[in-house]
Amino acid sequence: LGKAGKTMNRNIFLLAAGLSFAAMSALSLAGCTPHTTEATEVGVKFNKLTGSLEIEDPGANYFFMPVVNDWKTYDVSLRNLVMTAQTTSGDRQEKDDLRFKTRDGNDIETDVTVRWRIDPTRAGYVWKYVAPSTDEVQSRLVRPQARAYVRDVLNRLNSEDFYNPSLRFAAANDAKQLLGGHLRPYGIVVEQVILGDFSFKPEYQKLINSRKEAEKTASSFSA
Repeated sequence: LGKAGKTMNRNIFLLAAGLSFAAMSALSLAGCTPHTTEATEVGVKFNKLTGSLEIEDPGANYFFMPVVNDWKTYDVSLRNLVMTAQTTSGDRQEKDDLRFKTRDGNDIETDVTVRWRIDPTRAGYVWKYVAPSTDEVQSRLVRPQARAYVRDVLNRLNSEDFYNPSLRFAAANDAKQLLGGHLRPYGIVVEQVILGDFSFKPEYQKLINSRKEAEKTASSFSA
C-alpha cells in the first residue's frame, strides 16, 4: 500500500475504535441507574465485585450499575431521641419516660432527650455493622444504650438533688459523656443529653411538698 492507503487504513481504524468506545460507553450508561442524596444525607456505595466502599457527598446525583453495587443513604443531620411521659409526642406513642431509683431508694420518672447524629465519615461502618437506616440506628442502638447509660448516671443522685438545677445539669453532662463514649466506636456522635420534667411516686411527692411548705412558712416567720 502507498502512503495514502496507509493513512486511510489508519483513519478507518481510529474511526472504528472511536465508534466501538462510544458504543461501549452508551451500553455502560444504559445499564446505570440514578441514585440521589438529599441535602442532609450521605450515600454508601459498596461494589460487590471489588469489595470497595465509597461514601458519597450530600445533595448530589450518582450513576452506577445496580446489580454489582449496593446503595444506602443515611440522614446525618442532628436528631432528637425524645423519651417522655407524654403519649402524644416523643419517640414512641406511649408513656416512655425513664424510670429508676435514686441513690436513697425513691422511685422517680423523668423525661430525657438525647441529641445525636451519625458521623458522615463513619457511614460505611454504620452500614456494615450497625443498621441499614438512620431510623434503625436510633431504635437498635441509640435508644437502648441511652436508656441504660443515662439511668446509670441518674442513679447516683439523691432525691433532693433533682430539685437543684446545677446538679441536674451536671448529671445530664455526665450522661452525655458516658453515652457518647459508648456510642463513638459505632460512628455515633452524642451532642447533648437534656433532662426534662420529673416526678416521684405520689407518697414521696406529698412528703416533699409538705417539707417545702414547712420551709417556706419557717422562712416567712424568720423574716
